[in-house]
Amino acid sequence: MLETPAARSLARRLEQGGVLSLDGITAAAQPFLAALVRQLFPRRPIVVVTDGLRSQESAQQDLATWLAAGAEGRRQKSEVRRQNHASPVSQPSTLNPQPLFYPAWEVLPHEARLPHADVISERLETLVALTPHASRGTRPPPLIVASVSALLQRTFSVEPLRAGTRTLARGDRVDPLDLVEWLEAQGYEPEAQVTQKGELALRGGILDVYPLTSPWPVRLEFFGDELESLRQFDPLTQISREEIQAVAIPPAGELGLLKRMRGAESGTRDAAPQPPLGTLLDYLPPETVVVLCEPGLLAERAEEYAAQVPDGDPFFIAWEALQDQARKRGMTLVEVSETEPGLPARANEAADETSPDVPSPSSFPAPRSAVANAIPDSAPSAPRFASLDGFRPLPERAPEQAVAEAQRREFFAQLHRWLRQGWAVHVFCNNDGERQRFRELWDEYGLAPNGANAAAGAPASCRLTPPEPLAAPGLESSSSPSGSDRCLDLPDLSRQDAGAPSSAAPANPAAAAPAGLWAPSFRLRTHLGTLARGFLCDEAKLAVVTDAEIFGRYKVQRPRRLKSPHALATRSALDIDFTELEEGDYVVHVQHGIGRYLGLQVVPLGAGTKPTDGPAATAHAGQECLVIEFAPRDSDQQPPRLFVPVTEAHLVGKYVGTGKARPPLNKLGGTRWARTKAQAERAVRDVASDLLAIQAARESQPGHPFAPDAPWQREFESAFIFEETPDQARAIVETKTDMERPKPMDRLICGDVGFGKTEVGIRAAFKAVMDGKQVAVLVPTTVLAQQHFNTFRERMADYPVRLELLSRFRTRRAQEQVVRDLAAGAVDIVIGTHRLLQKDIAFKDLGLVVIDEEQRFGVMHKEKFKMLRRLVDVLTLSATPIPRTLYLALTGARDMSTIQTPPHDRLPVETIVTGYDERVIRDAIQRELNRGGQVFFLHNRVMTIATMAGKLQALLPHARIVVGHGQMHSDDLEEVMTRFVNGEADVLLSTTIIESGLDIPNANTIIIDRADRFGLSDLYQLRGRVGRYKHQAYAYLLLPRHGSLLTDVRKRLSAIKQYSTLGSGFKIAMRDLEIRGAGNLLGAEQSGHITAVGFELYCQLLKQSVAGLKGEKVKPRLEVPVRLDFLALGPAGESPTSSLAEAEVRQGDAPAPSPTHPAPRPTPLLPCSAYIPFRYISDARQRIEIYRKLAQVTDKAGLSSLEQELRDRFGPVPPQLALLLQIAELKVLAGGQGITVIEVKDGKLMLTRNDDYIMIGSKFPRLERKQPGARLKEIKKFLLAIAPGTPGAPLQGA
Repeated sequence: MLETPAARSLARRLEQGGVLSLDGITAAAQPFLAALVRQLFPRRPIVVVTDGLRSQESAQQDLATWLAAGAEGRRQKSEVRRQNHASPVSQPSTLNPQPLFYPAWEVLPHEARLPHADVISERLETLVALTPHASRGTRPPPLIVASVSALLQRTFSVEPLRAGTRTLARGDRVDPLDLVEWLEAQGYEPEAQVTQKGELALRGGILDVYPLTSPWPVRLEFFGDELESLRQFDPLTQISREEIQAVAIPPAGELGLLKRMRGAESGTRDAAPQPPLGTLLDYLPPETVVVLCEPGLLAERAEEYAAQVPDGDPFFIAWEALQDQARKRGMTLVEVSETEPGLPARANEAADETSPDVPSPSSFPAPRSAVANAIPDSAPSAPRFASLDGFRPLPERAPEQAVAEAQRREFFAQLHRWLRQGWAVHVFCNNDGERQRFRELWDEYGLAPNGANAAAGAPASCRLTPPEPLAAPGLESSSSPSGSDRCLDLPDLSRQDAGAPSSAAPANPAAAAPAGLWAPSFRLRTHLGTLARGFLCDEAKLAVVTDAEIFGRYKVQRPRRLKSPHALATRSALDIDFTELEEGDYVVHVQHGIGRYLGLQVVPLGAGTKPTDGPAATAHAGQECLVIEFAPRDSDQQPPRLFVPVTEAHLVGKYVGTGKARPPLNKLGGTRWARTKAQAERAVRDVASDLLAIQAARESQPGHPFAPDAPWQREFESAFIFEETPDQARAIVETKTDMERPKPMDRLICGDVGFGKTEVGIRAAFKAVMDGKQVAVLVPTTVLAQQHFNTFRERMADYPVRLELLSRFRTRRAQEQVVRDLAAGAVDIVIGTHRLLQKDIAFKDLGLVVIDEEQRFGVMHKEKFKMLRRLVDVLTLSATPIPRTLYLALTGARDMSTIQTPPHDRLPVETIVTGYDERVIRDAIQRELNRGGQVFFLHNRVMTIATMAGKLQALLPHARIVVGHGQMHSDDLEEVMTRFVNGEADVLLSTTIIESGLDIPNANTIIIDRADRFGLSDLYQLRGRVGRYKHQAYAYLLLPRHGSLLTDVRKRLSAIKQYSTLGSGFKIAMRDLEIRGAGNLLGAEQSGHITAVGFELYCQLLKQSVAGLKGEKVKPRLEVPVRLDFLALGPAGESPTSSLAEAEVRQGDAPAPSPTHPAPRPTPLLPCSAYIPFRYISDARQRIEIYRKLAQVTDKAGLSSLEQELRDRFGPVPPQLALLLQIAELKVLAGGQGITVIEVKDGKLMLTRNDDYIMIGSKFPRLERKQPGARLKEIKKFLLAIAPGTPGAPLQGA
């Protein structure tokens, strides 16, 4: 490409500087042009400016693909030269393959709210990379992609940012307290535990901090004032991942810090801003090249943004002023725009220029030239790039399969013609699956030479014998320009010799005899990479083709998820944490029932008991306890309190029921809890029996065993353009494994909204079709049926699979034709509503039924489903999230898969509950439109929906608003939904027809009018329509401005706002039976038992019942009490620094302190105590968490892992905790030997097994050591030496 006259002309123009205007460059080729500029000037920074967020993401994606392809091209060329004993290609040491991303704040200029942390993170990452200290060394000049709005927003000037960014390396000396003070000044918030960006936590000599530009939080460990270690850690598990040598810590904010430093928040405004504000251009040198993509559109967007900025806003700079600033600094501005072929030349172009003919399907004419102002008319033109729309028009919606196949055949024939005319054709595929499918299609259409490159595993009919291709003159590869040592940053697209669909070319191309199309002279090559669209360059005889043209993707393509590195820390969010206790929460004690948690207290052990003298008195220390209040026996009595030591916190769990009513508290020592628990045990045993009976009946039924995955199945799955989450991948494997077994499949796939259940169904359906079976997909609503139809058709467009839709969106005649084709076996997959369950529907060979949202079908429909399960494979998809505890309880009785992990780049939806305010509505919609997104506005009243549409249009005159509701004609509703899905409308004003299953990633704001009229489950499902892409999503719940809300409405809205994290559907479900879905899985009658005993205990009982009925041995938890008179199991006189906790007491040992029984004074601090010191873990929740983990340790490996976690998270283990770990090890050893009690009294070791003591010669073993740690080691030796057997068995070797 560099050797063309146009490229050399472009290089000369760029060297001259100034402003260059390049027309006739299609939008798809503009990122390629920016990469070409980087290739021409690898030492100059480049900024690519786009009109909005979506075009910015697309440009960054395309640029990353071109730079990666260039790096691979350089590597291959260097390898060829090395094999030919030539000097390798010289190249810059590093060329950053990933462009920097500089987004705009998503908030409106006049809003008081601050931008999202991820937006600030990407902006700061770019600015920090551009600061002078970060640019030293061999780092390449940056390539930045920015939107025009981002450039208009002022930020830190260079010096304040450099001063506010600190780099810490191993071995540095810094006082941790001084560092914390500095971090707080930079906006970092102190927390007990670091989980979010911009937080810090100090624990002794360990400082956790989450820098905004770091993919993971960082743990700094100090020895005095020396930084001894730096480790990245997982914010969910708090466990370290890997050692690092250094970390850069920038400020923890941008706009908020700037406002605070300038005094904007307090209302003061200085004449001279302190600190001064800057723009992105301030960080760039004068030799920077600024590529302006579509300058007319940029000016339009800048004008729209300026209209939203209040007068005198210090954080705004006008677009014209910014361009003047760039010109004055000597930067080169390259204006790149697209013009249609045949349009008249611009006034400043050469007068003798002629326009080309309109392109025909068989040839591509040369476009007109572009000449910059400073270049004489005789100079060669700059490169010109045209769109492929004239050869491969992409429709607004997917055409019929026959039409799509004909269009693809014609386009492949055009590719063949270009190759015969000596063009270089480069095909970019997303992955290996698409590349393999392209090879197969090339063979299938008869374009490959005889016997060459036949696709393995493709049907024989696909390998057609083509006519002998015509010879074409080959072009020899040319080297770099004479005297230039410049390497190619991009692949030499017009001169490549290797044809990827053929076998690998030999090291010496001259030694290979060219044969047919795949010979070097034809220059057909495939690449792995993601590009938005293809383009042509006639001067270089270059055609770039993408998967969009090969497979006929939609013209409005779904935005691709660009994985955010820092989001890799996201894990399952569906597990409710039963340790997260707040004062006032209802809890369940396994032995005593339901109570109310009152917090933590420190109460001296032995309060109210007879004083003890002698060595045993040393054990009377305090213990930190959970205080639980129960119901009084008489109404005139004070409620009794139970003090549960934190060492036994595993016996207490948060109460989660299914109703809205508060549960009654149990009475201590009463029999009602025992009866309730027994009834629940009998009920879950019945449930387990029914589930196992269904499983046994399915086991006895013969079914169709599907064949293992064929090559097409592997290609189809590898063509998935997103990355599967671990849970999703596991669900896919489990589903396909079930299908291959000789019994009917009945698998339930549970997952939160947007977690990828549909892809599981798509792959199962494709597998069934590949084995010659028909597939029926059942959905509850017409709109969802259309959505699934579009999704299935897009995914399977590359394969000969016929899909049909049965819903009211189809005419009666079309439905009757589909019914006939189903019976004849001409339809492979049919997607429909309950229409598929009517009596006139018959299949020739049905093999799989996929049911989406089964709980939304009626009772009669579910009975039909039960009949289907006995005959064919059934895969049920449910958006009802199943918590891990219930999942583990049911996996033994039902085939289930849960998708608990959200996609890597998913962010929680921010929920705003507010009164109806047109200003809020206007700002919410405008904010979304500013970033190129779309909005759902839900107004659930058909009679007044037109009035609401008029109000919205008056608020936002430029917004494109469409209206949809269930009473519209099916054709009109389909047209409305199609326009919105294709991005032709900005706002969809609708009723609840959008509730189920719609997946529009570009819609990231939903506004729900009169949210008080919706149930919690409805609000949750509606909120799930947004937040399906990497950007921050918003849900506005609008309430009437006047009038009070009912109590349950307030609770509902409070719950939906509180549980806004990813996967929080389960937590919301626990507050509302309808969304909980337990009735659908277990039967509605079971909800009463869940309410009676709590969800967690119910699941434990169910799991035990399932295991018992299957004949598996139910191993009860082995409790080994340890009573040591030489060691205090508590902190004694130590006081916690937090008011949340005080000390501990053995449960039931003493009544609560009262006026009649005052608490005795704490005993002095004992020299030997086994507990978690408050100073070591100051946060009460974290102490309870560690005590729980300690109580749940069952083996030595688990204990070692816990000790390592403590060392990693909190620093060196203190002596008190080391003793506690030794006691835990004794419990593990005793449990393995069947010992039930360990007791030491006056130096005597009394071990109990089978209700009898273990003795030596009728005497108790005596401990000789004096120190507690040494005594515990003695006990360990005794336990290891005990011979398993009967009570009184001697020690081994005794």
